[in-house]
Amino acid sequence: MGSKKQRLDQTVSAIQARWGSRALRKPAPQAPNAIPRIPTCFPSLDELTGGLPRGGITELLGAPTAGATTLALKAVAQAQAG
Repeated sequence: MGSKKQRLDQTVSAIQARWGSRALRKPAPQAPNAIPRIPTCFPSLDELTGGLPRGGITELLGAPTAGATTLALKAVAQAQAG
């Protein structure tokens, strides 16, 4: 298995190949903790993105039953908790 960066690049490429180049983009490099984040309660997603940026607008799109509503509700619960 490759490095974490290689796995991320492969995953992003696969998603973009299926859904188009605008379906998923890696975030620009930033200083650690530059933007406060809200955990999503999905460890692999939090590892990939660091969580959802606090104080901004995040758009969640997905096919029915893809989990967008669950993700949104868990993020709201995390934001309210702390």
